[in-house]
Amino acid sequence: MNRPPRKLAAESQKQGASEHRTGVYTQVHEDSSTEATQLLTSAVKFPKRSNIWALCDATKYIAPLTCNAWRVVENQMQSTTRSLVDSIAEHEVLEQLIEAAKPSLLAAETEYHYLLATPFRYPPLKYGSRFGTENQRGIWYGSWTVKTALSEVGYYRLRFLHDSEAKIDFLELIFTAFSVDIHSTNGLDLTKIPFLHYKDKISSPQNYEHSQKLGKMMRQHGIDIFYYFSARDTASGVNIGVISPYAFAKKVPNPNQQTWRCFCTRDKVEFSNSDILDPEKFEFIVSF
Repeated sequence: MNRPPRKLAAESQKQGASEHRTGVYTQVHEDSSTEATQLLTSAVKFPKRSNIWALCDATKYIAPLTCNAWRVVENQMQSTTRSLVDSIAEHEVLEQLIEAAKPSLLAAETEYHYLLATPFRYPPLKYGSRFGTENQRGIWYGSWTVKTALSEVGYYRLRFLHDSEAKIDFLELIFTAFSVDIHSTNGLDLTKIPFLHYKDKISSPQNYEHSQKLGKMMRQHGIDIFYYFSARDTASGVNIGVISPYAFAKKVPNPNQQTWRCFCTRDKVEFSNSDILDPEKFEFIVSF
């Protein structure tokens, strides 16, 4: 069973953020829902061999959902393959060959921008993803805010440094954050009661067993999109899972892309953007 994640703590360097320290974590209070959530989740015992879908009678809570979701990916402004060939013409041929070698999409899905379609081309890796096994089609994951999306990306960069046998002291990377509008009549909000009682199972930082079972049931019942609490953002950030690309309101991302610089050591990861009007910095710290 996959046991990757520990929760990251985020430190926003924007003015007005109040903070306190708990152990190695620095938390920023963005809302007052965290303590209430903890009380609700601690009040319900989880029966052994239980299925969250059945325990919650989940079909009663299928409803329309509409949101704007952010996703962070590696920098989209630079080509990683251009240096392999001598000319633009050769590079175009190379890109075509690479594209032809990728798993195919359904015919109707080829019209979607690659930033939206790519996750559906590939199944998750060895242990699957939070809501999908290694034998199921991929899920597009995003977040309600850029900060929560960065916390997800930041965790796995720290994880890479800690798990790598190579002696890598730091990483300097550039990421692109983009947003897309999402809507479906077949949605499920796992951040609300009764699912909130099982937040520690659905958003476990170490175990995907119960969330993958829930993901299987969501597929079987035609769920297109769902909300759930991030296991990385300590301020109760919310993530979005898109099971069907037809839930995207448009076939292309919104034009409001952002560029984020990342500096990652074995102790923390820092993100900063270069927006002149509204510069931001985030710092995520974790202890493995």
